[in-house]
Amino acid sequence: MILSFSLSLVALALIVFSVLLFQLYSVDDDMAERINQYITLNKVSLEIQKSRSNFQKFFEAVQEYEYEDAKKFAKESLVSRHKSILLTRNLKSSYSESPSMYFLNRSIINALVYLNENTQPFEEFAFDMSEEERYKLYYRYLHVFDYLLKYTNYLYLGASVEYDVGALDSNIEKFRKIKFASVILIFVIVIFSVIGSISITNGLSSNVKDMVSYAEKISEGDYTSKDMQLSGPREFQLLKNSLNRMKANLIERSAIEQRLHERELEHEKMTKELERAKFLSLQAQINPHFLFNTLNAISNTALFENADKTMKLTHDLAGIFRYRLEFKNSVPLWEEFRFLEQYLEIQKARFSSRLSYKIELDENVRGMEIPPLTIQPFVENAVKHGIEPLEKGGNITVRAFKTCGGGFSVTIEDDGKGLPYDFSLSFLDTEEMAHIGIINVVNRLQIFFGGNFSFNMSRISENGGTIVEIKIGETKKGERNGEIQNSDC
Repeated sequence: MILSFSLSLVALALIVFSVLLFQLYSVDDDMAERINQYITLNKVSLEIQKSRSNFQKFFEAVQEYEYEDAKKFAKESLVSRHKSILLTRNLKSSYSESPSMYFLNRSIINALVYLNENTQPFEEFAFDMSEEERYKLYYRYLHVFDYLLKYTNYLYLGASVEYDVGALDSNIEKFRKIKFASVILIFVIVIFSVIGSISITNGLSSNVKDMVSYAEKISEGDYTSKDMQLSGPREFQLLKNSLNRMKANLIERSAIEQRLHERELEHEKMTKELERAKFLSLQAQINPHFLFNTLNAISNTALFENADKTMKLTHDLAGIFRYRLEFKNSVPLWEEFRFLEQYLEIQKARFSSRLSYKIELDENVRGMEIPPLTIQPFVENAVKHGIEPLEKGGNITVRAFKTCGGGFSVTIEDDGKGLPYDFSLSFLDTEEMAHIGIINVVNRLQIFFGGNFSFNMSRISENGGTIVEIKIGETKKGERNGEIQNSDC
C-alpha cells in the first residue's frame, strides 16, 4: 500500500515536471525564434550592402566602358537584391502584433522590387545614355539603397527591439515561475522519496536477509541447497528466481571451466608439437645451403676438368635455386632477365637445337622494379605448351622496352603451337590447374602496380604462336638503378 502510494506520488511529480519542462522549452523556442529574426535582419542588411557595392562597381565599369565587368557586377547586384527579398519575407511581421514592423517590412520589399524593376533597364542601356542622364539615374538608385539601409539598420531594428522588450519581460517572469515550481517539486520528491525508502526497506528486510543468506552459500561454493521458494511481492519473486538461475549458471560454468581446462591441456600439447615443427622447419633450411655448396663444388670440379658446359649448367642451376629461394618484394628488370637467361640455358641444354631464344632488355628500363618471378611463368608456359609439343621446336623472344609517358612494356613471344582458337582472357577466371600460375602472376602484378597495369595474352596467327604483353603506364617509386623519363613519342 505504501509502495503504491509512493509510486503514485512519484508519477504525479513526473507529470508536473514534464509540464514545467514543456513550458521551459516553449520559452526557449520563443527566445531562439526572436534571435533568429535579428540574424535574418542582419543578413538582409549585408545583402543590401553587397548589392549597393556591386551597383557602384557596375557604374564605375560603365564609366570606364568595361562591358564584361559591368555585366558581372550588375548580375551580382541583382542576385543580392533577390536574396534580400527572400530573407525579408521570412521576417516575422504580423500587422495584428506590430503594425509598424509590418509597414516597415512592406516598405523594404517594395523598395527592393522597385530597384529590380528600374535598375535592370538602366544596367542594360547605361552605355547608350548620356553622362548627365546616367549620373542622374545612378544617384537616384543609390539614394534608394541608402533608404533601404536606413530602414533595415535603424527603423526596422528599433521596431523589433521595441516589440521584443515586452516579450522578454514576459519570458523572464515565466523563467522565475518555472524556477520556483522546480524547487518546490524537487523538495516534495526528496521528502516522499525518503519516507518511501524507509517504509520499503522495513517491509523488505526479511526477504533480503533470506536472499543474502542464500547468496552467501552460493559464493562459498555450496550448490547443494534447495532453490528458493518464489514467494512474497512480485519484485522479490523475480530476484529469487534470478538467484536460482545464477546458481544453475554457476553449476554450468563450473562444468564449462572443467572442459576448458581439458582443452587448455590439449592446446598446450599442440603448442609443443608446433614448436617441434618449427624446429624441424629450421633444420630444413639447412638443405638449400647444402644444395648451393654442393652445386658450387660440382661447378669448381667441372672447371678443373675443363667441362665448360657442365660448369655453366651447374652455375645456372645454382643461380636459379638461389633466385627462387630468396624472399624479395621486388627486383630490378635486369635481375629478372638474368634469371630468365639462366632458366632458358638449362632448357636449351635439354632441347638442344629444338629451342632457341632471344632476350632484349632496353638500357633505359634495366632498373625498373617488378615483383620477382613474374615473367618466368610465361616463358615456362611457352616452352611447355608452345615449343615442346612441336617436333621441330621453336623460338622464344623476350623483350623489355620503354614506352611513351614514362612507362615500360614486357613481351614474351613464341612461334610454337599457339593458344586455342577460342581462347580469351575470361578462360583464366575458371582457375583451372593449367592457368593457376598465370592467375597468380596477374594478381601479383595488379597488386604491385595498381591501376597502371594492363595484361594481354593472345594467339599470333592461324599457324600458331603466342604473345603475352605486360604494360606498365606509370612506374612505382623506389627504382634502384634508374628511373624512366618521359620521352618524345
